[in-house]
Amino acid sequence: MILQEYDIIVIGAGPSGIAASVTSALNGAKVLIVDSSFDTGGQVYKPPPDTFQEIKKNYSTEIKIQKYHKKLLEEHGVHIALEHTVWQVSKGFQIYAFNNRNKKISWKCKTLIVATGTYERIIPFPGWTSPGVIGLAASTTLLKSHRVLPGYNTIVAGCGPLLAVVASGIIKAGGHVKAVIDLNGPFSWFSSISSMLTNPSSLIQGIGWLKDIIFSRTPIYFNSTVKEVINHKNELEINITKINSKGLINTENIIKINADSLCIGHGLIPSLDILTTLGVKKFFDSQSASWLAKTDKYFQTSVNNLYIVGDGAGISGAVPAYEKGLLAGHSASLNLNFISHKYFQRITKKIFVKLKKFEKFGKSMTKLMTPPSGLIKNITEDTIICRCEDIKRGEIEKAIKSGAKEINQLKAWTRCGMGPCQGRTCEDAIARIMANYVGDRQTAGMFARKIPIKPIPMDCAVGDFKYEDIKKVEEAPL
Repeated sequence: MILQEYDIIVIGAGPSGIAASVTSALNGAKVLIVDSSFDTGGQVYKPPPDTFQEIKKNYSTEIKIQKYHKKLLEEHGVHIALEHTVWQVSKGFQIYAFNNRNKKISWKCKTLIVATGTYERIIPFPGWTSPGVIGLAASTTLLKSHRVLPGYNTIVAGCGPLLAVVASGIIKAGGHVKAVIDLNGPFSWFSSISSMLTNPSSLIQGIGWLKDIIFSRTPIYFNSTVKEVINHKNELEINITKINSKGLINTENIIKINADSLCIGHGLIPSLDILTTLGVKKFFDSQSASWLAKTDKYFQTSVNNLYIVGDGAGISGAVPAYEKGLLAGHSASLNLNFISHKYFQRITKKIFVKLKKFEKFGKSMTKLMTPPSGLIKNITEDTIICRCEDIKRGEIEKAIKSGAKEINQLKAWTRCGMGPCQGRTCEDAIARIMANYVGDRQTAGMFARKIPIKPIPMDCAVGDFKYEDIKKVEEAPL
């Protein structure tokens, strides 16, 4: 396995990763950007595959931005490793990955910038593991990249701007949205208008999504949630009910709607997998109800020369994510002596002005994406929480009552979080349940991350050797 060395390696080819890569390369660094996807763009600017020739002729604004960003990488000499999955980063920033042909590769760098984005949060409810129930973020991938409807008759539920994105996308693609179920009320949206005005282009885009929903006469249920999904062969019965300000459901007035699919999501959670394995200091942010890495204002973590950028450093959207990448790229370049301190101060001062403006909009959206704390109390005892290991709420609470004091002890006792997703899907819900018993999310803690951080082929976990090279050990005495 050949070890290739770089000044700076960026993991994640979304807007923040691209900004950090291009900036660092412009400043004179040798840069590599790595992503597991088949193309650059991340989740927001995810393009369709090259084989979708007709679709690629009709460029949307997002595809135009994706192509422009990729052109910047190529023009400024950034090395690009697409379809490469990083499964380990060791101290000293040696990075291990494999490509789509399971070929092993390793790189080493002086500075590492992590731009791995987020994964989606879904608060469980009875029937959430039924076929036809899909996450909002996953739905955007189906619509944007694969041009596939999640279903013909779909209900869109949850909280935050992804509700409008998905509902509008389904309508434009010829599908039918039977209802939009929003945890927030109209007042929550109206109270965010002043912040939305700081980013007019995103506001106009949002108005366009809302127009699609209204003109299609799609009913919107505010201050509501999905109570239960019942699978009836080829159809889902989706039970909807009102919630109060704390997120607790009203069990008296249930509305039943039949559909063939449900797209649901309760916001996004920053991906800290790589940072956790490297011992980065973290804190729990109550506003976004998620763990964040402690960073300086240039997004350098508590580990020297290790940065986190984009929504992984705090969810605020694609536009602020790009500015975060610029700041990290310049800071990394300064630390490696590629630019002067005078130039660094002058250029970053301008970026901070733009970031402050754009983050007002982003943080207002984050508030709308954060589900109320009481929503977790609606989960019944026999509802599956950890879908990889089929662990139900009742089993989790039994372990807590038996003495489990924090989330990793609970993991050892019940196997929750030990499946293929390594707790990415269930961790938030489990921590919310435990926090009700131990006092708060900080005390409940977060899952430790183990190597490999992603599922890997077995031959990636062993060295390159022949059978004859194995040292034979004498038989042990009886």
